[in-house]
Amino acid sequence: RRSDHRTPLGRRDSDASSRRCGSTSGVMSESQQQDGFAIEQVLEAERCRLVLHGELDLATASILEAELRDVQARGVKQLMLDLSDLQFMDSTGLAILVREHQAADTNGHTISLRGKTPQVHRLFELTGVLDRFTFDDPESY
Repeated sequence: RRSDHRTPLGRRDSDASSRRCGSTSGVMSESQQQDGFAIEQVLEAERCRLVLHGELDLATASILEAELRDVQARGVKQLMLDLSDLQFMDSTGLAILVREHQAADTNGHTISLRGKTPQVHRLFELTGVLDRFTFDDPESY
């Protein structure tokens, strides 16, 4: 049995809020897209996976920040950010990830990353934060 649900940014399906990360178990998918940046939210048993698509920069950072606040408000304890389809990330996007990592340490939840592209890997290296994060697939890129 497969449960797959997708909703664009701004549209609330009557069932959408009950199937978002932190509200049910099972596998669920919901997409939000704006300005060439999209976040797909996938609930996998106890973990919430946010799949980031496109470009995470100053213009789109508020979308990720809002999504992270929503996930935190739902009491998610295990968060994974999938960066495998992220074509670009600037220092604004990196700052969000660093803050989320610090919040995870403070709040007792876990955050891991997956799928860093060469550009994202280089950004993490140049800024000296590569070793701060746990990557589910450390050899990716």
